[in-house]
Amino acid sequence: MLTRTGHAAWTLTPVPLHKGPFAAMNSDDAQRMMVQSSAGYQPGATLTVRSNAPVFTSAHEGSYLRLQEIYLADQNVSPWSPAEGVTAVLGTQVSSNGHVYSLADTGSGTQTGTVAPSHTEGDAWDNPAGATHRKKWRYLHSRWAVVKLNTLIDAKTMLATAITYLSNGLAPAAKTITNVSNAGGLCRITAPGHGFDEGDYVSITGVGGAAQANGDWKIIGVTATSFDLANSNLPSPFTAGGIAKRYATWLWSESAFSPARGYPSAVALHEQRLVFANTTAQPFGLWASASADFTNFLPGTRDDETISYNIAANQADPIRWLTSASDLLIGTLSQEFAAFGGGLGDPMTPSNTRIVPQSGEGSSGVQPVKAGVETIYVNRAGRKLFALANQADVGAYVSTDVTELAEHLTRSDPVTRLAWAKNPLSVLWALRGDGRVLALTYRPDQQVYAWTKQDFGGKVESIAVVPSLDGATDDLWLIVRRTIAGQTRRYIEILAPPFEPVHATDKSRMGFVDCALKYEGPPASALSGLHHLEGVNATIVADGALHPSRVVTNGAVTLVSPAQTVYVGLGFESIVKTLPLDAVLPVPAAGRQSRILKLTMRVHNSIGGEISIDASSPPEQILPREVSDPVETSPPLRSGLVDVTLASGFAESACITIRQRDPMPLDILSIAPVISTATN
Repeated sequence: MLTRTGHAAWTLTPVPLHKGPFAAMNSDDAQRMMVQSSAGYQPGATLTVRSNAPVFTSAHEGSYLRLQEIYLADQNVSPWSPAEGVTAVLGTQVSSNGHVYSLADTGSGTQTGTVAPSHTEGDAWDNPAGATHRKKWRYLHSRWAVVKLNTLIDAKTMLATAITYLSNGLAPAAKTITNVSNAGGLCRITAPGHGFDEGDYVSITGVGGAAQANGDWKIIGVTATSFDLANSNLPSPFTAGGIAKRYATWLWSESAFSPARGYPSAVALHEQRLVFANTTAQPFGLWASASADFTNFLPGTRDDETISYNIAANQADPIRWLTSASDLLIGTLSQEFAAFGGGLGDPMTPSNTRIVPQSGEGSSGVQPVKAGVETIYVNRAGRKLFALANQADVGAYVSTDVTELAEHLTRSDPVTRLAWAKNPLSVLWALRGDGRVLALTYRPDQQVYAWTKQDFGGKVESIAVVPSLDGATDDLWLIVRRTIAGQTRRYIEILAPPFEPVHATDKSRMGFVDCALKYEGPPASALSGLHHLEGVNATIVADGALHPSRVVTNGAVTLVSPAQTVYVGLGFESIVKTLPLDAVLPVPAAGRQSRILKLTMRVHNSIGGEISIDASSPPEQILPREVSDPVETSPPLRSGLVDVTLASGFAESACITIRQRDPMPLDILSIAPVISTATN
C-alpha cells in the first residue's frame, strides 16, 4: 500500500493477503495433503505440509494454502446442545453452526446455556449475564485452516506457519504398524485400530525390512485391523517399526496471487470492495473482497462476502483494466463488460453477480479515467479514445469515439497513459508513446471537445493528476526527461494552475516558464538553488516583467535589480494555428480567392503576442506596448476587443497563426475575421 502524507512523505507497506483470495479448490481427490505439527495448533505454530503428489515448487514460498477438513466424524468434537451437562475443563471443544469452539470460561452452573455459539472471532457467552447456567466459548476454526508456505523441502513437502487456528482434523495422528505381509502380491499393512476407510490415501514411514511399503499409497481391502497398498510390490520380510498417517484432505486451494500463479494486473475499488483481476494462471479471473473488509477474500455465501468469478464469453480475452461506475466496468482485449447484480445498477453479491458484454471496441492496458458519468478508455491499438457511458434508452453501456475529430494526434504514437483534471477546466491529459502530451478540454454537456498538443521541452515519461494541497485545483504532475547542459536528467514537475489575476496589475503569479522555481520574499537580486538548470540560459520573469536571460552558474543567477517575485526556468513558445478560414464563408463564396482585411479578437488578461497569415508575411503585434504604459514596468494586463490589420494577398485558403514568444499570458476568447472575396 502506497501512502502519501506530504510532498516528500511516501510510505510503501505490504498488504498481507492471508485471507485470500484463493484459487479454485482442488478437484482431484487423488491429490491429498496433511499437516504435521509438533508445536500445537495455535496461529504462529511451525508446521510441515505434506502432499502425496509433487505439487510444490520454490515459487510457492511466501504464498498461502487453505485446507478444509473432510473427515468430520472422526474428530473428538461433540456438538454443542442447549442446557446440556458439560465437563468443566477449559479447552473442551464443541461444534456449532459449522464452527468449532473451545471452553474459555466455565462461567456458572453445570450446563450449557440456550444461545448457540455462532461467532467467528473472539469469545462469546451462551447465555446472558446472571443466568444460572452459562459458558464462554472461544472461536477456533470453521473446519478449515490457512497456512503460510515458507520453505520448500521437496516437491511434496514444505515448511509452513499456521495463520489461523489449525483444525486438528488436518493433522492426523500416527497409527502404529505391527506387521507387513504378502496379500496376493500386494503389501498388507497390519495396524489395529487404524480407523481408515476404503480408498483413503496414507503415508507410511519407518518400516524396517519390507521397505517397499514406505511411501504414499491408496489403500484398498480395508478391515478393522489391516489394509492393502494398491499397486504395491511383494514385500521383503518385515522386521520392525513403521507408522501410517492418513492424508487429511483433498479439499485444498493455493493462493490466487503468488510467484507460482502470477499477480493481478488490474485493480479497482467498487461498492466498498477491493477488486483484483487477471493473473498469469487466471487471465479471465476476477476477485472482489468482502464488503468494507479489503483484505478478506475468504469464500462465503452471504451477500457481503467475497465474490470470485471467471469470465466466460464467446471471445474470451485477458482483462486489461477495471474501473468503478454505477457498475463495475471491465476492459478486455476484444470487448468491454459490466459486472452487476440482478440488473444494471444493482449491487453485486456472491450469488447474483453477472458479467455481461457491453461494447465491442476492445481495450489497451491503459487505466481509464472517470470524466463525470463517463469512463474514458484507450482502444486496444492505442490510437483512439472512447467515452463509455450507460444509456438508459439502449439499456447498456455505449462507447463514443472522442478522437474522431483529431485522429491525426494519435496516428504516429499510441496513448500510454491518461489523467483527468476536473478543476478548474475539465481537461483530459493523454501521454503518447513518444513522450508528447495531448490535452482535451472535455465538456460534453456544452458540446466542447478541444484537442491540443502540449510541448514541455523534454520527453514526458509519466503523468498523474493530484489534488492541490487546498483542494481547489487538480494539478498535473509529470516526470520529464530533459537534456540539461548535455546531461540527461529526470525531474518531477507540476503544471501551475491557470493564471487568474484579480486586476490588471496583478502579475505576481505570472511566470510562464517550464522546469521553473519561484522565489517569493524580500527584494533580492542573487538567487540560488537552481542546480537543476546548471549551464542553461534561463528565462526569467521578475515582478511580472520579462527580465534579461541569465546563464545559471553554480546553481545561481544575479538579477539586474532586486525583485520580490521571480520565476526562473526554461522559456517556450506557444503557437495556435486555425483551420482554413474559408470554412466560415457562405457556400456561394467558398472556394473563391479571398483575403483577410482585418481581425477582431477578444482577449482576456493578456500581454504581447503576434499574429500572421503565413510564414512569408510579416507578423503583427496583437497587444503592443502603448505610449501611456509605464516605462519602468511591464505593460498592464489587457482585456476586451482588439483590431489587428494584416498585410495579406488573395488566396484560395488562409490560416491564421498566433504566437506568444515571451513568458506572458495570451488568452484569446474569439477571432472574427473580415474577409474580402474576389468576384472574378
